[in-house]
Amino acid sequence: MPVRHETLGYYVGLLTRLMAQAMKVRNGEDGVLPGQFPIALALLDGRSLTQKELCEVVRIEQGTMAATLKRMERNGLVSRTPDTADQRQFLFALTPRGVDLTQRAIVNTHAVNAVAAEGLSEQDRHTLRRSIGTMIANLERDLAAQRGGSTPSSKD
Repeated sequence: MPVRHETLGYYVGLLTRLMAQAMKVRNGEDGVLPGQFPIALALLDGRSLTQKELCEVVRIEQGTMAATLKRMERNGLVSRTPDTADQRQFLFALTPRGVDLTQRAIVNTHAVNAVAAEGLSEQDRHTLRRSIGTMIANLERDLAAQRGGSTPSSKD
C-alpha cells in the first residue's frame, strides 16, 4: 500500500478537498468560495480589518490573502476603504451581498458537515473535534518553536 494511505495528513487533506468541493457546489458559482469562507466569517460580525489582521486571524500568507481579497472585492463580497488611522493601509468589510452569501454559506457548511459525519455517533463527533483541536494546538506549538516565535493563542 502506498505511504500516502498510511498518513493522517493524506486523509485530512483528502477530507478537506472533498468538503471544499461540496461547499463550492452548494454555494454555486456566484457564492462564497471555500478559500474565501474563513475571511468572510472573520468579517461577518461587522468589523473592518486590515489585510495584515485578516492574515493573522485566518492564518494564511500575505500573497494568498491579497489575491483572495482582490477577487472578493471584484465579486462584490467585500469593500475596501482607506484606514483613517494609517492611510497606507486599507480596511476590508463585508458588503451587504457578502453578508447574505456568507450566511447562505454557513447553512451550506452545516449541510456538508452533516453529510460528512453521517454514521458517526455524537460521541464520535465530539471525540473527532477534540482530537483535531489537540492536533491543531500541537502543530501551532511546533511551528512556533521551529520559527522561534509565539503561537496565535499565546498572543491573547
